[in-house]
Amino acid sequence: MFKFLLFINVLLFVSQLVVSQQLEYPDSISKTDVSKQFAPYVEFTEQKPSINSLLIFPNPVSDNFNVQFNTNIKSEISIIIFNSLGNIVLEENINSYSGKVDQSLKFEDYLPGIYFLQIKSGKFIITKQIKKI
Repeated sequence: MFKFLLFINVLLFVSQLVVSQQLEYPDSISKTDVSKQFAPYVEFTEQKPSINSLLIFPNPVSDNFNVQFNTNIKSEISIIIFNSLGNIVLEENINSYSGKVDQSLKFEDYLPGIYFLQIKSGKFIITKQIKKI
């Protein structure tokens, strides 16, 4: 009976450790806010620069299309369109922007085919395929 109770206590202790390591801490906690004794249980993360929620519509494109995305990168953003040979056919720059981007692009003068839309800001690059009909 003693071994069984000991086994149960060990399981409870281990489960408490596992639960304590799975807790999420708010982004506002800094390295100076927490003493070193908690360091193994806390993962410090900074807000990572990102471009997300990318929408390209309509796709396939006939005349004009829209590009929408959210970003927290406060630097120049380039929207570049390449043809299937890798040549730049269109380039738009957005100066020092952070938040929701909604850009309308004219694409009526280009031949039907496959094109690649690239969103670039510093070292962050996202490339998506668009089809011109």
